[in-house]
Amino acid sequence: MRPRSPEAREEAREEAREARLAARAVEARNEAALGNTQLIEQFMAVDLGLWRGARWQEPVTTALLGDWAGTLYTHGTIRRGVSSC
Repeated sequence: MRPRSPEAREEAREEAREARLAARAVEARNEAALGNTQLIEQFMAVDLGLWRGARWQEPVTTALLGDWAGTLYTHGTIRRGVSSC
């Protein structure tokens, strides 16, 4: 097997990072639907780099509950680039 170029390795790392973030966003979305504010606060701080608190909680929860994950439920995938929306 031929070694991959540095650019290909970087692209693979970026795809893996995006997949991890999407998975955490799906988990946060499910918890937002259940009203678990503690997990939303953690997602905001750790994954999004936002300050904890009411100022961001409502907009983040609204975004999490939006239709960005619709294709996950209908087609089993999330469209590429969703974590940058």
